[in-house]
Amino acid sequence: ASPRISVENAEGAVGGGTLPVAGLLTAVVVLDPRPVTTGSGFERALRRSRPPVLARIHEERVLIDLRTVRPGQESLLPGLLQTAWSATTGKGDS
Repeated sequence: ASPRISVENAEGAVGGGTLPVAGLLTAVVVLDPRPVTTGSGFERALRRSRPPVLARIHEERVLIDLRTVRPGQESLLPGLLQTAWSATTGKGDS
């Protein structure tokens, strides 16, 4: 089984320091790996990808803020997700 995938609106952090409570509206790709694996395991595999995929965990779901994907690398994202999923679960997308 594959993770459930959706795109949702979210509020991301602008940064720390001078704007610690400021938020910025953004879109996130949401991947729910349950019940096959944990969000933290899948997030770890994404972070180890080359190039790394930056994500955060919220309620065991993996959220990828599209602001963290470099221009020109959007086309790499599906393959990186599949590779990380296979690494996490030990199988392909069957």
